[in-house]
Amino acid sequence: MGLNEKRIPEPVNSAFESHLLETTAVQETISISVGRKDNEKAGTQLEMSNYRAPLSNGGFLLRLAETQTPNYGWVIILAAFFCSFIVDGVAGAFGMYRVELKELYPNEPHYLISFIGSLIYGVYLLMGPISCGLAETFGYRSTIMLGAVIASVGFFSSCYVTHLLWLYLTFGIIGGIGFGLIYSPSIMCVCSHFKERNALAVSITVCGSSVGGMLSPLIVPLLIEEYGWRSSMLFLSAASFQCCVAGALMRRPPPSAEAIQESVKNDERSFWLPPKIREALGDMMSVKVYTSRIFLLYNIASFICSIAFLTPLFFLPSFAISMFGVEKFVSGWTVTSMSAAGIFGRVFFGWLADGSHLEPLRIHNISIFISGVVLALVPLCPTFEILLFAAVLYGFFVAPYIGLMSSILTSRLGLEQLPNAFGQTQLIAGIASLLGPPLTDKLGEDTEAISFYVAGGGWILATLIASLIFLLPPQKSSTGRVPERILPTAQLNPVVAV
Repeated sequence: MGLNEKRIPEPVNSAFESHLLETTAVQETISISVGRKDNEKAGTQLEMSNYRAPLSNGGFLLRLAETQTPNYGWVIILAAFFCSFIVDGVAGAFGMYRVELKELYPNEPHYLISFIGSLIYGVYLLMGPISCGLAETFGYRSTIMLGAVIASVGFFSSCYVTHLLWLYLTFGIIGGIGFGLIYSPSIMCVCSHFKERNALAVSITVCGSSVGGMLSPLIVPLLIEEYGWRSSMLFLSAASFQCCVAGALMRRPPPSAEAIQESVKNDERSFWLPPKIREALGDMMSVKVYTSRIFLLYNIASFICSIAFLTPLFFLPSFAISMFGVEKFVSGWTVTSMSAAGIFGRVFFGWLADGSHLEPLRIHNISIFISGVVLALVPLCPTFEILLFAAVLYGFFVAPYIGLMSSILTSRLGLEQLPNAFGQTQLIAGIASLLGPPLTDKLGEDTEAISFYVAGGGWILATLIASLIFLLPPQKSSTGRVPERILPTAQLNPVVAV
């Protein structure tokens, strides 16, 4: 049974008296008076939207639900925007911490330092399917607030680590688990409140990721300079804990009458999500989609892309310092510029896929090819200003890699396969994110320029592999129909700074 559900046998427990008034409809506003027999004055009056339904065992299921407030969906958007802002702002700040940790631990291999940042992103992605299941079972509010507490504890503990390896646990694993519990449920909550204009609502929400990615490279260096890297973790801990406030604002929308009747009929534990969505969450962990050649080709390409994706986010600040001698604060402008361009890239390529006859996969392949070329040319930039321009180009053209993912999977595999394909793609991306920064850092141990060559070459190779999908016909659904082209939709997977 979910939270706020009470299975009460009839007659009611002798310790309490419950009077239900005006219960002529399935969903209605009723007044409940609850008081102990030995103390009638202890009774309280509650007025809320409730559901009372008979069960086969002679009892009834009473759901105490929150009354829907007009336009409350916009409060949900603001709360989810704040969650995205904090999650990707804090996680994206590791590029600045990497600069500091390299100076403090000069004898440690650089790829071991990079692995700290890749851990938080990898765990964060791998937690996606799990956090969705927890949110469906225990509610958005409880899951997000739990994640905020876990992430806050992780960053607070990072202040007291005595060895670099402890940061793997505190910053990477604990922080990643907390952020995984925050991000996906917040996006799910937005989706549940906006049946119409869903893509617009979620697009506004995930822009918080880019805003966080823009500001964190500017704020974190100031905190490190003023308080030191350890004490600056306290600010990250406090910021993460504020997601409890955003989580407290999350509210499930009232279920439809059909959902209530279906839940009662099947004696389900929750009224809030239709059975099809619950089944989809379970299907996310199925491996049946691996029988599709289209899925295999796309995810081989996606695996390579995910390895290269975090390279500029982690390495651009330190590269700017070593190549052009800029201050640490100024070096953060590389990531800020990249993140700002990502906002415009999401909007533009979403509009292009929506308003043109170009297939999303074709737009995706062209854009990531350009991203690879730009990234491979980064070491050849003669001035810091041109490096900033390259960061802007990369941030703009890499946007479809995330923004068109669900459109590509649906147009090629069909809507029936989307939950399964989406969940497995997310897991593959999480594994690649764990390997990416340490691998490229290890290859570029002598000079960071090699890291950019490798990452740029990875994007180009991924383009060639993804282009092979055009040689295969779209997969037919179980009804024998070829999937129709759909509009691009926002993703439930984490969207990092760009």
